[in-house]
Amino acid sequence: MFSFEDYLELVDCTGRISRRGKRGAIDERALPILERLNLDPARWCHRATAFEDSYQDY
Repeated sequence: MFSFEDYLELVDCTGRISRRGKRGAIDERALPILERLNLDPARWCHRATAFEDSYQDY
């Protein structure tokens, strides 16, 4: 198991890998994903893991 923040970092790092046959890659000079989106990691993690609690049908 790993944290949601670690998962996002893994996705970001994977997206930066450039290899033959891959359609594209995140520019190595780009800021990490949460910084690019100007999101606080702790707040984002809470919102992402409590999504149903925040946005449920009444």
